[in-house]
Amino acid sequence: METVTRPYTMDDLPQLIEGVSSENVVGVTQYIVNMMSHPAYGRQYRWSKDNFELGCPLGRGKFGRVYLARERHTKFMVAMKVMFKSELVKGRVEKQMLREVEIQSRLK
Repeated sequence: METVTRPYTMDDLPQLIEGVSSENVVGVTQYIVNMMSHPAYGRQYRWSKDNFELGCPLGRGKFGRVYLARERHTKFMVAMKVMFKSELVKGRVEKQMLREVEIQSRLK
């Protein structure tokens, strides 16, 4: 059974930056404040491609292409996999793709 924890608040900031080296405290603090101010913080949120800026391609795979992407609000960098339905149907890998989505959705 998965335990649900409350989202961190600004009161938790000293605990969150505990152990961070002194030269990184300002950057880490700014990053935490950005994350806490995001509309998705502490609640369910439906992401869309409009939440991200796509960058350069990082690679290709059986299911699609992977791009460097940046979340618009926090500027957090991620790798985004883009899959095309026509390629999935052509390769007959719909069930594999659904399994991969389920696995990825359970990661923290």
